[in-house]
Amino acid sequence: MSGFTRRSFLFAVGAGSAVATLAACHKGSSATPDAAVDAASCAVNNAGVTIMDNHAHAPHVLVVTSAEIAAGVDKTYSIQGAANHDHMVTITAAQFAMLAAGGADGTVMDTSTIATVAGNMHSHVCVIVCA
Repeated sequence: MSGFTRRSFLFAVGAGSAVATLAACHKGSSATPDAAVDAASCAVNNAGVTIMDNHAHAPHVLVVTSAEIAAGVDKTYSIQGAANHDHMVTITAAQFAMLAAGGADGTVMDTSTIATVAGNMHSHVCVIVCA
């Protein structure tokens, strides 16, 4: 995958608008509007989270707390939120270390498990940021 950047990955999954989201992620996201991100780190504030291709009528929610980032151990999250189906997202200890580092390394992207709704299978790319 050499030469495959974060930006090209986002474009590959049809999320070109995510580039603007990553640039503005210090404001949190529509998925977790109360998770404002401190410009320095997530040592005090929760991470900023964007769930790509989220369902506007019943959105999924992922909250990654500063305590979970500090603990730095693998964790699997349910992101059901208001949706009528669930997905799971696992953040590894190595990914938590990247978040804790902040700056250029403070962004993690992970894909949820697949769910089937009305015969359609789908997953979501979750972008978690501590910049």
